[in-house]
Parts: sequence; C-alpha cells; structure tokens
Amino acid sequence: MNSLNHLSVLTVAISLTLTTSAFTSNLNAEEPDPQIAKLLQGSWVVEKIGDRTLTKQPRPTLIVNPKNEIYGDTSINRYGGQLNPQGTPLLFGPIRSTLRAGTEEFMELENQWKSVLQKASQVKRDKDQLLLLDDDQILATLKGVNMTGEWKLTKIGDSLIVNTDHELSLVIAEDGKVNGNTGVNLLMGQ
Repeated sequence: MNSLNHLSVLTVAISLTLTTSAFTSNLNAEEPDPQIAKLLQGSWVVEKIGDRTLTKQPRPTLIVNPKNEIYGDTSINRYGGQLNPQGTPLLFGPIRSTLRAGTEEFMELENQWKSVLQKASQVKRDKDQLLLLDDDQILATLKGVNMTGEWKLTKIGDSLIVNTDHELSLVIAEDGKVNGNTGVNLLMGQ
C-alpha cells in the first residue's frame, strides 16, 4: 500500500474515532435537577434565536434523552453535551461537535446556537414550546417534535425514493432506541 493510501486509511480511522467518542462519553455521573431534566427531555427544533425567526432550512435541533445527554444538529454539524448537575448553566462542560464547514450564513447560525447552549441558565416549557433563557432574556424559542413511531423514507433532497423491492424505514421507540431497514442492511442504535 502506498503512503497516500495509508494516509487515507489513517484519516478515516481518526475521523471515526473522534466522531464516535464525542457522542458516547459521559461527562458527569451526577444527575441534574430532575425538574429541569424533565422539562428539557424530548426532541426540539429551533424556531427563533433571540428575536430572529429562523426561516431557512435546516434549522438547529436539540434532543435531550432520558440519560440527560444533549445532542442535535447545528444546521451544519452534529453536537453533543451533558446536562449540568448544578443547573446553571444548563449544559455541563464544552459542546462536542463534528467539524464540517458550511456557508457563511449557516456558520453564523451555528455559532449563535452554540452560544445559546452555553449561556442558557433557565428553561420554561409550555406544552410543545420550549424557551431557553439567561435571567429574563429569551435566548431561543424551540418547538417540540414527536419523533417516535415508524418512518418511511420517501424523498432525499428533491429526489423521490422509488424502491419496490425494499421499503426504507426507521422506527424510533419511546426510550430512544432506533432500528430500521436501509434497503440492504438492518440498522440499530440509540
């Protein structure tokens, strides 16, 4: 194998290691305030950052699972973190993230969203709306998304999926476990 192939294999191995370790580590064994954790649990999509309504897709997401892990998408990168046992700020430690680049507009949005996550010290929830606040200042408004159930892949981008042999599916359980069919292989995960 030539040195270029070795470099490619090493780069892929390092990327996979960094990505998987970033989303599986438990930063703190202490449990956060159960009331805050319960308010945050679920899947959310960001509607507003401050007074700015987000109209372009994709918008940042926030998912808080029963293990009090926080993860989601910044519109460009995947991120992860942990709820703070002391509750202020809501996140414990740094936000772990993949390192993809995007347009200037989406990079700015990503930075604003990460800033919200690092500053938020309070949360208010009304049914399917979540407010992240710092003191009395609303940093972000999010809308709840119910992702549990069975999902069928019908479209990627503007391309319709037409596959009569195998139906591409994803099942998301209440406990956050995921399984599905890629058309070729089965998938399972959390």
